[in-house]
Amino acid sequence: MMPYVDKVMAGERVHSRHTAMRHGIMREWQNHYVPQVDASGAVLGFFSIIYDLTEQRRLEARLLQAQKMEAIGQLTGGIAHDFNNLLGVVIGNLQLLERSVSETPTLARKVHTAMRAAVRGADLTRRLLAFARRQILDPVVVDANRQLSGLTELMQRTLGESVEVHMVQAHDLWHTRVDAGQFENAILNLAINARDAMPEGGRLTVRTRNVFLDSIFCSDHPEIEPGEFVSISVSDTGVGIEPDVLKRVFEPFFTTKESGRGSGLGLAMVDSFAEQAGGVATIESAVGQGTTVTILLPRCLEEQTTLQDTIVTKIAPGGNETILVVEDDADLRETVVTALSQLGYRALSAPNANAALRILAGTEHIDLLFTDIMMPGGMLGPALATRAREMRPDIEILFTTGYADNSALAGQPGLTASDVITKPYRNEDLATRIRHVLDREARVA
Repeated sequence: MMPYVDKVMAGERVHSRHTAMRHGIMREWQNHYVPQVDASGAVLGFFSIIYDLTEQRRLEARLLQAQKMEAIGQLTGGIAHDFNNLLGVVIGNLQLLERSVSETPTLARKVHTAMRAAVRGADLTRRLLAFARRQILDPVVVDANRQLSGLTELMQRTLGESVEVHMVQAHDLWHTRVDAGQFENAILNLAINARDAMPEGGRLTVRTRNVFLDSIFCSDHPEIEPGEFVSISVSDTGVGIEPDVLKRVFEPFFTTKESGRGSGLGLAMVDSFAEQAGGVATIESAVGQGTTVTILLPRCLEEQTTLQDTIVTKIAPGGNETILVVEDDADLRETVVTALSQLGYRALSAPNANAALRILAGTEHIDLLFTDIMMPGGMLGPALATRAREMRPDIEILFTTGYADNSALAGQPGLTASDVITKPYRNEDLATRIRHVLDREARVA
């Protein structure tokens, strides 16, 4: 301290920064030395004023991280949107080809191979959207134990015989509110990461618990408040993670896997999912002993939502109604019109909202408006839907999107997940969703 004292006694104001461990927490502070002078200007001594900078530094780091994540999120969300349009054309046309080559095994195999590649591309874009927080969520009240029980067989089949899967479920587990599909994707991502960490095989344990998070825990995770949470942890007996790597595992595109074996989005997607659900994801690891990733989700006091079966059938229902397809991508628009025509529908098309309004202003009877959400030309899908309902109160609406910020749909009253189909979609998915929307009025009646 003497160099600082000498300067202060010479009439200078100086400051110094220090760090130290206190109560198990690394703290940073700044010490200001201010000279005390008498009426003649002589230095009598000094004041020491200490500022605790720990919270300020933590908030600055979180702000920088948030800004970085937002920038990367906008970039990846935009890429995924364009990529989904391309995949929509590829998948749609491959399915149209399937029928014509079904009697030629060699050609059918090539189509199936291309389809598998396209589906893998679609899975990658879903991860991009999950990380970028540009996907439309459908949160419902769920029993995590029941969701996980339904995943056990799929996990075991995915991980292979060398990995033992154990479920340890708490009795009377609290409910939580999440997007069920995103929850299952997060758990599967963790299971696949665990498998890769156990190249010689091992044990995967999925454990659920009811926990209360106190203010000490939440001080390290300011995005959540103290309270009751549902804990779902996925543990492996793998190689573990080095400390310098562990602090980066939730960063997007960060991976230690060799080229072509990992996108670096798996854990980033899990972290993003937890935050969007109002919770947090944590990770603990020891080299040579294994890794545990825990997802903490807020307790929900509501009763569990009755979930409809989400398994898509291969049967593609058709109809004879008239559908107006509004899509700015010409190739995708042509693909959708062809698919709908093969299903028996009369399909009209428009490249943008203004062209669609001209058709709606005519005398043509239209049963359903199938419109993209994000379109050029100054009018988005939701605004077009509002105008369409003003012009034709009985028209049904189905939205589609490669990605959508939820705010774009804020003006649509009563909108549910069944009113939006995300790109890229299979033709049978589209057929089923269109039939669902068209038959909705009959079901209500």
